[in-house]
Amino acid sequence: MTDRKKILVVEDDHFMNESLCIFLGNAGYDTLGVFDGRSALREFENYKPDLIMLDVMIPEPNGIEVCERIRETSGVPIFMLTALTDKEDELRGLYAGADDYITKPFSMQVLIARINALTRRSSSVSSDNGSMLSLGPVTIDLNEHQASVDGKPIQLTITEFRVLAALLNNSGKVLSRP
Repeated sequence: MTDRKKILVVEDDHFMNESLCIFLGNAGYDTLGVFDGRSALREFENYKPDLIMLDVMIPEPNGIEVCERIRETSGVPIFMLTALTDKEDELRGLYAGADDYITKPFSMQVLIARINALTRRSSSVSSDNGSMLSLGPVTIDLNEHQASVDGKPIQLTITEFRVLAALLNNSGKVLSRP
């Protein structure tokens, strides 16, 4: 059993995808590279990554849609990596649920530093393959729609549960109403 964190690399440029996988592998991460949105969503479920590197301009569905779909069920850190340099594009990615956003070209050393910081921050909110979230005494099971405080189950409406899940998924961030 390996303690290496798993990164799902979603990039449609085959050379960039392979380069990222090699570089991240050399930096101590296990990687899996995919080239489109459908594969990204499938491998998110199968591979159970600890972090997702996600290009915005991937085919079927695009990176923004993939990010939004993953955010419906998981708080896994998502790192947008894109050639889109416009501030509106960056805001769109962050509002879709990305934890960080970096534009191409970029420094691989800066990328690794940002990934390390993101995985370090996300370790304060523990997850069990994206289905269990906990922060302090609060734990929720996303699959069973159950919440507990100090191990004691609490009753929540579906709206309350979704709000609590959003808060745990975005610990340390200011959230606005959708």
